[in-house]
Amino acid sequence: MIYFTNSYGPDPDAMRKAFKFCGAILNKSIAKESAIVVPQKSNLDGIIQEILGDMPVKILARDNILDLDGATIRLFTKKNMPISFSGPMIAAYIDLQFLSRLVSACPGADIIYVPWSEEERDEFAIKRKGTMTEI
Repeated sequence: MIYFTNSYGPDPDAMRKAFKFCGAILNKSIAKESAIVVPQKSNLDGIIQEILGDMPVKILARDNILDLDGATIRLFTKKNMPISFSGPMIAAYIDLQFLSRLVSACPGADIIYVPWSEEERDEFAIKRKGTMTEI
């Protein structure tokens, strides 16, 4: 299933909502892994770093994986695409072409899309009308 935040740009409230929603999906599933998908590792700086904390983001950027009390967060980027990942994913600030590749590579995953630009948000809403849910 594809979900999205009705937001764009560096919106702390939208990102917090995405993390909370991702956690709720993870808690209801048998999966023990979730993921953050960003264009590049530098996108972890800022809001994501504020939410997770400095040290967890450093570990995630270095290792592409972070263990938090039995739950695992994986990091994927354009250079490190997931293949058949089935846990919930926050797709933050990725362009629509990358999002399309992500959906194709991980058809069973719940993807929470956090758009970067107003144009991408609007285009996404038009293209995916009826196939996604706003959180």
